[in-house]
Amino acid sequence: ELARQHGVRVMRAGGKGIGARKGLSVSQSNEDKGIDLIISDVAPTTSGIKFQDYTASLELCNRTLNIALNILNKGGILILKIFQGKDIELFNKQVKKRFLNFNLYKPKSSRTESKEIFIIAKFFK
Repeated sequence: ELARQHGVRVMRAGGKGIGARKGLSVSQSNEDKGIDLIISDVAPTTSGIKFQDYTASLELCNRTLNIALNILNKGGILILKIFQGKDIELFNKQVKKRFLNFNLYKPKSSRTESKEIFIIAKFFK
């Protein structure tokens, strides 16, 4: 209710329908334009096979990035959860090309052995 009073629009894509195998999709309309912040805390169902889990995470992040490129306002912010893996630098380069500021963040609450990190990309070009 507070968000509505301040003119905040929330677009939510979530639930069990989101997964690397099932695909990530957001319905698009003219109302979807004008997003200033996208937070993706999406993670695939893990298998315990590190490469497979990383690949699924990377696929989700690529899909989220593609959505962001279509609906994020200039100057917008994108925050993504991603699992670390061998090709993460290639993905990071894609993000860095499109944002002026790029940082990686590992929450203090995250276990040391966890491969989960967050990409914080600010100022969409």
